[in-house]
Amino acid sequence: MVIFRSIAFLCLLVLAAPAFAHDAPARAAKAEQAVQALQKYHDGVRRAGRRPDYTVAPAAGLLRELYDVESLATLPPPAAKDIDWLLAWSAAANHANRQVMLFGMQADGGVDEQLMKRNLDDYEDQVTAAMNAVVRLNARALDAMAVFLSGLPKAQVTPVRLEGLQMARAGGGEVLQGVLISAAHAAKPANARILIAAINDTRETWVNAILPDDRPKIVALLKQLPRQVSDRDVTGTADALLVAFTEKQ
Repeated sequence: MVIFRSIAFLCLLVLAAPAFAHDAPARAAKAEQAVQALQKYHDGVRRAGRRPDYTVAPAAGLLRELYDVESLATLPPPAAKDIDWLLAWSAAANHANRQVMLFGMQADGGVDEQLMKRNLDDYEDQVTAAMNAVVRLNARALDAMAVFLSGLPKAQVTPVRLEGLQMARAGGGEVLQGVLISAAHAAKPANARILIAAINDTRETWVNAILPDDRPKIVALLKQLPRQVSDRDVTGTADALLVAFTEKQ
């Protein structure tokens, strides 16, 4: 099971940071609204004894708002003031993904592995879209943090902020490992291509941000991927990523 914990880690970095006088981008605000609406949808279909259908309204539209990587790609380069809305959007995307993966489970009943496997099988497209968005959002957040820290006077680069950055980097390592595992087990080659492309498109961020202890784990997963997936696009990209992560060691 892939649980994206890095959002909580990012919060430490901006602890006591100055307030930025800006509104969150419209897409981030829509994502926060969409995850609330998605929860209501899930509650309704659960009460009706049905399974969710993410291919039709309203769920299809809500997921498009949550995982709108096309709009994300049109934004200007990351800036320090982006951290707040990136945290909000990432948290919404992560929450929605958990709703999908854990649908049908009791809130206090632990994880039903069989049911979660059914959800992952039935909703592979939606989980893939979530992971695609989270990889790109987290990469952008790490870039925004780098800008934020580089603009601070040395006295304001506090241990708390440095610890937050380290924890965010560790969370990013978890995300990448989960995405690579999911790519290896994707039933649909198109979904494996989406996942490996998300990492490749944000490669520069991850190659520099991943902690030394996580790098060998990612390298090992990249080495395994061509043995698990036959799609040439996936294996070719995995080989290129392997070179990039290995050269950085």
